[in-house]
Amino acid sequence: MSIIKAASKLFAANVLGSVLGFLGIALFARQIGATQLGIYFLFQAVVGICAIGADFGISSALKKRISEGKSQGKYLFAAILLKFIFLVIVSALILLLRGYLSDYIGADIAYLLILTLFVQQYADIFINTLHGEIRVGETAHIKVIQRIVWIITGLIITYYNPTATGLIQAHIIGASSRLVISWYLKDITVSIPETKQIQSVFDYSKFSVISSVGGYLYSWLDVLIIGYFLTSDYVAAYEVAWRITSFIVLLSKSVSLTIFPQVSEWSVEDATDEITRVIKDATTVSLVISLPAFFGAAILSSELLLLLFGNEYTIASAALVILMFEKIFQSVHKVWGYSLQAIDRPDQAAVAAVISIIVNILLNILLIPSYGLEGAATATALSFLLNTVLHAYYLQHSIPIQFDRNKIVWSIVSSIVMSVVVYTVSTLAEIESILILLLLISVGVVVYFAILSIYSPIRSDIKSIIYDLQT
Repeated sequence: MSIIKAASKLFAANVLGSVLGFLGIALFARQIGATQLGIYFLFQAVVGICAIGADFGISSALKKRISEGKSQGKYLFAAILLKFIFLVIVSALILLLRGYLSDYIGADIAYLLILTLFVQQYADIFINTLHGEIRVGETAHIKVIQRIVWIITGLIITYYNPTATGLIQAHIIGASSRLVISWYLKDITVSIPETKQIQSVFDYSKFSVISSVGGYLYSWLDVLIIGYFLTSDYVAAYEVAWRITSFIVLLSKSVSLTIFPQVSEWSVEDATDEITRVIKDATTVSLVISLPAFFGAAILSSELLLLLFGNEYTIASAALVILMFEKIFQSVHKVWGYSLQAIDRPDQAAVAAVISIIVNILLNILLIPSYGLEGAATATALSFLLNTVLHAYYLQHSIPIQFDRNKIVWSIVSSIVMSVVVYTVSTLAEIESILILLLLISVGVVVYFAILSIYSPIRSDIKSIIYDLQT
């Protein structure tokens, strides 16, 4: 399967999966309320932090080693074994700290937390196995199925038990479907590893884990600190805003996941020109999507939160705009971050992650007490900008970073024109229903891509992509 086809398939599935997840959160926000939803988000945040130790970079190391095409069954068994050891250690710590976790989250969830970690971590093992086999496109439907299972079981369980615990139980059932399907789809059969395979996975993972720390903390650190300084209602509002903005990086994530095994293979062959070209194209595509989203969010943030979730979530309107601006950096970072690890430099990615983590923690602690949700969003944006710059610095030493400046500038011009049209229409028509909001967003999308396609190189790219998808 070509890179374009695989990325398109994964992107489509990610969009559908995210829409389903977004729909689920909107339904559960009304079914269990902001307070219980905030508890569920805090649970997810704690799962994310515990996953740092439970995974220890093993999943990324497995994907890298399998993509190299040698001793794949042995590497898979080595990863399964190492993962089990780390999961047992983390589980023991969770039981030891059970009381503190219950007080912080607002519910006694220690055993559910352990079960969630085991299910999610082994699902990640098999998903990354498929990625390493350069079958990224084939994993596209798994997330969709997981979300469908989560929504259906969640609606049933929370109907009888409208609490965060009921939603957590549905979460585990959904993750279990991901585990079973990914295990069934893999081609590799496990075989007993030698010491060198175990050592090889661990050698890569000890650097990769630091990058994964950056990813997990980036996703959940602000939520954890908001939960400490503010109430679960604020946690719910902020996380809802975060998930709205997360739509924007779906394409860059899909492209990055797709090119990772190919870049890894090319790096072994020293095909620098090919790697440079694909990174340049992926970076351009990511910016063409993330730039207009920021302009649109600056106009419609309050309406998005009010109409989709309710008035109690509009406290995150300003934070939503800041987070959408931050997604411009993240969309580029996805490409550069995966590429840096694909060329077997997890050590450099680790340095960038450590520096940005320290900045992120300090800024969140300083800004949240004074500026609330806006402070959390600003801390995340500034630290991730630093992270992106550092990744660019390290990647440039191995692979030349190139930009298609003309396409990016034209994307900015198209975004400005779109925002003027959307703002004008919003002042003339009262946005009082979800239908009107969606129509206005659709107008913005049509205007943006209409202006974008006037530029002939972009028009040629669109035609090329359509041709590749049809062949």
